[in-house]
Amino acid sequence: MGSYEDDMALARRLQEEEVQAAAAALQSTQHARKEREFEGRLESSLATTLSYEDPLLRARALSVIPVQRIESEAQSEVSANLVPGQDVAHSAALKDAMVRALLKWFKRDFFKWVNSPPCDACGSATKGIGGVPPTDDERAHGAGRVENYQCQSCGGTTRFPRYNDAGKLLETRRGRCGEWANCFTLCCRALGFDARYVLDWTDHVWSEVYSEVHGRWVHCDSCENAWDNPLLYSNGWGKKLTYVIAFSKETVRDVTRRYTTNYQEVLARRLEVPEKLVAASTSRLQARLRSEVPVEARTALAERDRLETAELERGPSSASDDDLPGRQSGSVQWRTQRGEMGPGSAGTAWAVCGAGRVRASGQHEGGFEVAANLFDGRPNTKWLDFGGAGGKETWVEWQSMGGSAMRLGSYALTSGNDCPERDPSSFTLEGQAAQGAPWEPIDAQSSVLFDGRLQRREFAVVNQAVECVGYRLRVTQLREPGTNCVQLSGLSFTFLQPASPPGAASDAELGKQVVAAAQPLLQLQ
Repeated sequence: MGSYEDDMALARRLQEEEVQAAAAALQSTQHARKEREFEGRLESSLATTLSYEDPLLRARALSVIPVQRIESEAQSEVSANLVPGQDVAHSAALKDAMVRALLKWFKRDFFKWVNSPPCDACGSATKGIGGVPPTDDERAHGAGRVENYQCQSCGGTTRFPRYNDAGKLLETRRGRCGEWANCFTLCCRALGFDARYVLDWTDHVWSEVYSEVHGRWVHCDSCENAWDNPLLYSNGWGKKLTYVIAFSKETVRDVTRRYTTNYQEVLARRLEVPEKLVAASTSRLQARLRSEVPVEARTALAERDRLETAELERGPSSASDDDLPGRQSGSVQWRTQRGEMGPGSAGTAWAVCGAGRVRASGQHEGGFEVAANLFDGRPNTKWLDFGGAGGKETWVEWQSMGGSAMRLGSYALTSGNDCPERDPSSFTLEGQAAQGAPWEPIDAQSSVLFDGRLQRREFAVVNQAVECVGYRLRVTQLREPGTNCVQLSGLSFTFLQPASPPGAASDAELGKQVVAAAQPLLQLQ
């Protein structure tokens, strides 16, 4: 009897060991598969990045970029912040300003966001009905998958290939974040900027550009027209980041620390592969790239790596107390499904404009009637905030680039092209002495009446000694109080000359000369 029980116990033990061995083998297989997938994504992203070095592809990108316009906008921005004797053409800030101008052009004029493509046959709205295999031609341009849509009017079907070929994207000029970042990074490389393609494992892609002014890599998101705002995703959108890897022709780097203020929390979510494998894989790929770099350049890159390591260990360099908005690109339904709407009260995302950046309480994304239009100098564009002033706090905020304090001489509002009932009639202009400081009133107007469409009304600032890094126009009443939306075609600021060097005219005298001659140091409009 004892022998039978012993035999049964042995059988159970052997069976348990077999189950454990099978589970361990399965787990090992799963780990190996995940490691292969991780390394495959690294290799694929690197291949995408290296394609930007093709001279013919760069030439194609340059042929569609309005280079003179980009340079002109950048020069205007930089000249407004130069000290006497500096040359715009040789200013290191010019490159940064050109990237910001490129962001603005790419978002506003070149690339289009696709929620669902219009019907190929009749142009009507479509609805997704699944996926279909890519054709040979689509596959040749990097489309690993093709979304299929059915027209709500004629019933026809429309294909939406998710191209991963930056050259093809120069033709289609549409897509979602993957296509946007791919094509924008190519444009950066075509203009000669040191640019990186940045892949986020939680399904987003953006770019980084090296800034000589800041001595570091700067975050750029073409979908959001965002510059140097790395905490946008974790603090604004509410993304739970895991792995964020940057790729260039010389670098493969884990830059996750740049995009979070709580790396330990992120580290707890990084369970896909061992940390040693992340470090080993990125180092191996980077070593492969560096082996083809001349020795002198390799030394300079190693020094840049050292400085970046120190920066990443310190944490985000542009962290601030600003409220960060949720995602702006994409339909509300799509953003909600992804959990990227963020806080509801922070207003829109910061957008680059002129010599600064702008955001607002709200804007009409669908018609591209956005806050940045206030400063584009175009009479045929406008800012429209549905729900504005109809019992809702309505504002538009401008901040100088780099946090430079500026003295305001006057400001002007230009009415919209239609619907006079949407005109602001009462508003307050506020200033902020430093980022995070309280807003203080600078000027207030009431019962303002625009006599016509696209009419410009200018208002002088009484206290011109106040220096502020930001200005906010707060609309408190509309021409017809029952109206539920605010619109303006333009908002311009006339800034006064900064303090003069020894022996030059006084600051006050220069200010008077500037105002009298209508030739201010900087006029944003």
